[in-house]
Amino acid sequence: MITQADIEAATDMQYLGPTYFASKRIVDAALEKLEPDAFKDIAKPFVDAVYEKIQSAVESSILFDAEQNIQGQVQDAIDGAINALLSGDEWALRQYVTHERHNRLAPKIREAVARLLPDHIMAGRVADLEKEVERLNEQLRFARSFL
Repeated sequence: MITQADIEAATDMQYLGPTYFASKRIVDAALEKLEPDAFKDIAKPFVDAVYEKIQSAVESSILFDAEQNIQGQVQDAIDGAINALLSGDEWALRQYVTHERHNRLAPKIREAVARLLPDHIMAGRVADLEKEVERLNEQLRFARSFL
């Protein structure tokens, strides 16, 4: 199978020997007889299956990202509303606690807050206010010292 032409082609090659050139010659001759679309029908099911797998993976990834983004936005909105309520932001109190027209649960929310507000939270708030009064008294004493 190795011809003199294969041996001569490999003479100046450091790594490619006559067997490479013989196999290349045989494959080139076989492929010359094939039509350009000869493997199209054979490869199509494989190509379609690979395409479907890639498309499914990309769609799943996009949907997962969208789900995570929406979940994050909803969680941020809920946390923002809770923080606004707990910090006494007027808009949040109007919207969720005192505005019965848009929030039919407002009476129940007020009842729950009044019933469940632990004594230690109220005591902590009193302590915070006492510190604030002391700070303000100190500022007042300092200001009066210049009069």
